[in-house]
Amino acid sequence: MSLLFISPALGKEISIMIPRDVLAQLIRDTLPVHVPIKEKGFSGNIWIESIQNLVLGDNEVGFLANIRGEDIRYLRKIRNRPLDLRFGNIKMLLKCRGALRYDPGVNTLFVTPYAKEEIDKEKSSGMIMGISPLIALLSGVEYPLRLQELKPMITQLGGKKLKIDLIISDIHTKDNMLFIDVKPSIEALK
Repeated sequence: MSLLFISPALGKEISIMIPRDVLAQLIRDTLPVHVPIKEKGFSGNIWIESIQNLVLGDNEVGFLANIRGEDIRYLRKIRNRPLDLRFGNIKMLLKCRGALRYDPGVNTLFVTPYAKEEIDKEKSSGMIMGISPLIALLSGVEYPLRLQELKPMITQLGGKKLKIDLIISDIHTKDNMLFIDVKPSIEALK
């Protein structure tokens, strides 16, 4: 908690500010992460292996992502003719930006990444020609990150026990900071 700066906001909300470097370390600690393929016709497995150069803007993030794919395949019919592209195992370094949106009703942070360009084609294995559909596969798809409910805090003030519930009301980014706004409610316990 010493890395977080907590300040009251108009006496109704508390804003927790997490610096970019702390968030980058939290992300590194959770990787690799499996990315579900949502595009019809694609199969295989994709992982985000690492993220570098994290930048936090106005509800937007920028980063370089090391992507690994296994048994990537695109199978569809075009004009009743089968199209079968087998990318196989791939490694890509993508320059990405992503839009953020928090929905408090379902306590979920939605991230929509957009791959700007492929940076490292020479290190990619498998089929290089026609890699654009693969990049498009990861772009413009909204990925939900369901958040856990914050556990209530129990504290004692004088002779009274207090239960403090914190409900996340908003999550946003700006100026290389992640802001988590929470609404506290305090209840005296008997």
